[in-house]
Amino acid sequence: MYHIYHTEGIILASTATGESDRFFQILTPDLGLIPVVARGSRALASKLRYHLVEYGHVGLDLVRGKDVWTLTGVLPMKDARPLTSIGHTGMRRLSVFVRRLIHGEGMLLNVYTDVLTFRRMMEDIHDASVVESIFLAFQIRLLASLGYASPDEILTSIVAAPFDRDIAQVIASHHTHVRSIMNSILKETHL
Repeated sequence: MYHIYHTEGIILASTATGESDRFFQILTPDLGLIPVVARGSRALASKLRYHLVEYGHVGLDLVRGKDVWTLTGVLPMKDARPLTSIGHTGMRRLSVFVRRLIHGEGMLLNVYTDVLTFRRMMEDIHDASVVESIFLAFQIRLLASLGYASPDEILTSIVAAPFDRDIAQVIASHHTHVRSIMNSILKETHL
């Protein structure tokens, strides 16, 4: 008998495999970044296929396998709305950055909360410069939560501040300084 895990997640990437399967990387609050296979989800008769969109916020029913999790059920979260085209681009960049830094399973509640907040901000954003500032703030917060950020006054204020649209104004006023610090952190840590 298999134990079914119930959780929520954000689909960060998907790849077609086999004849009708799809492989996903899903960020969850309690399991971390997990590999998930949805068997038969690309088939026309599949009930799962319409809910499994990249960057979607979904409720999940999962069974743990030897190497990957298997998806047994999925429902869209009631509060999830479609992304704008600029928001979709922002989520693509976030997905690449998160998958580059996080490997393996483990509880990542702070990271998940920031990714979910970022996704919600992308639902109604229409200004690419604001997306850039919010993404930079997210990068700083993720690096800090993983232990990479250096003790800088501006970075500390960004990490300590609530993650919302107002953070874009803080970043915009110090954009050059924050970007140079980010680049140096990434270079020093070989990320």
